[in-house]
Amino acid sequence: MRDHLFFYLIVPVIVSFIAVSCSSSEESTDKSQIDEEYRVYYEPSINLQVEKIYAWVDYMPGGKPKFHITGDLAIPSTDDYSSSDVELVLIRIHQQQKIVYQILPTVQEIDMTSDGVRKIMFSTLSGLFLEPWFNPDDVIDVELRFSGESGNYEYIAFNVEVDKAY
Repeated sequence: MRDHLFFYLIVPVIVSFIAVSCSSSEESTDKSQIDEEYRVYYEPSINLQVEKIYAWVDYMPGGKPKFHITGDLAIPSTDDYSSSDVELVLIRIHQQQKIVYQILPTVQEIDMTSDGVRKIMFSTLSGLFLEPWFNPDDVIDVELRFSGESGNYEYIAFNVEVDKAY
């Protein structure tokens, strides 16, 4: 009786385990495909016009290499918020789905148009030392975090090239 119990209970479990562990999975684990799908379906929570974002690494002689970023943005007012109440409070630099830098930006007001579009410029003042996990040859994603009376907002600029200054 005990042999039958072993045969009918234990053997099927072992066979099932072997069959499952040898089978292949159709589910995609390709990071670039997952990344691309996220980018296709991403919707920013702020209506923002990116006029330019420029990122570079300064390799000029006389100092250690540093990462810099600057950009010009136009923020129109919407039903959800007034452009004059929204402030850029944080920039996150992502590379390969990892946060490489978190920056408290220097923000300068450029203009407020008659139709309520606020234009600002952001930058790093003196640059940031290169992190060992940052690859200057790879593109970056720039996450812009805003805060306002009506809440918090975000915008991500994908695939920003990083230039090099020698």
